[in-house]
Amino acid sequence: PEHEIYSLGGFRIWNIRRNRFEDYPREVDTLNRYLVNNLQAYIFCSPDYYDDLKRLALSGDLDAILGQL
Repeated sequence: PEHEIYSLGGFRIWNIRRNRFEDYPREVDTLNRYLVNNLQAYIFCSPDYYDDLKRLALSGDLDAILGQL
């Protein structure tokens, strides 16, 4: 399946104590980057995908695919 990574630039959080929207904390952006990087690491390390990636790398097809990005 295709995944999209969304920017959190316009994202705001409702502060129930102050009864207003506020910019999200820096930790939310850090968490978002961590999850994106973890997803990428999962794809390359998961047994579900590793054999296919290894086959593509050995055949040279992975270079061709990445060259199109």
